[in-house]
Amino acid sequence: MFIEPGSPWENGYVESFNGKLRDELLARELFDTLLEAKVLINEGNNLAPAFAKPQQILSQGKPIRIFMSQVYPGIKEYSHNMGYPFPSYVDWDTDGLPDLMLPNITNRIFWYKNIGTRQQPTFGPRRQVIVDGYPETPASLVATAKLLGAETKQWVKRPPDTKQPFGWRQRASFGDLDGDGRPDLLAGCGYGNYAFYRRTPLEMKDRPKFQLGQIRLAATR
Repeated sequence: MFIEPGSPWENGYVESFNGKLRDELLARELFDTLLEAKVLINEGNNLAPAFAKPQQILSQGKPIRIFMSQVYPGIKEYSHNMGYPFPSYVDWDTDGLPDLMLPNITNRIFWYKNIGTRQQPTFGPRRQVIVDGYPETPASLVATAKLLGAETKQWVKRPPDTKQPFGWRQRASFGDLDGDGRPDLLAGCGYGNYAFYRRTPLEMKDRPKFQLGQIRLAATR
């Protein structure tokens, strides 16, 4: 599979999507048209994969779509109305079923709870990853929309937004970084910044909460 140099968003995320011990491919690219998140089911095996035609990934029976204008109010005419999805398949709420995580071009991270089974995943409504100290409200969405140019219609791409924990074109990896048995979040954005988000000890099971942590990286040689 050819990946354009400097275009990491073209990388497909490989994971067992339907619990059949074969790796499937979560397809992602620019959501600059009415393209949806899709999965390519592996009808072969891991040594000789044979992918079927792409299938839409649905949330409450509707295709999952992420556009800037779907997230922020007042920017229907936004000049860069794309999505840049970066899906991962992770047991986010630790209920034994992998959920769909969807970092994207916005400076928010969304996720979809698996309300089906491992063999037949079905996804509920869109939810948002919330970090302690950064509550999401209608006012916070309006504030980000203003930074993008909602009032003046002088559109701006990826403006600094110090009131949000995530960056634009957010990328994320998930794993138990602190050994407490719950997935944490390691994120990087288009500015080249990286941050570790630690799972908080007090949380509702279906509403994971996070705190900004610290990353210590060993020097490379």
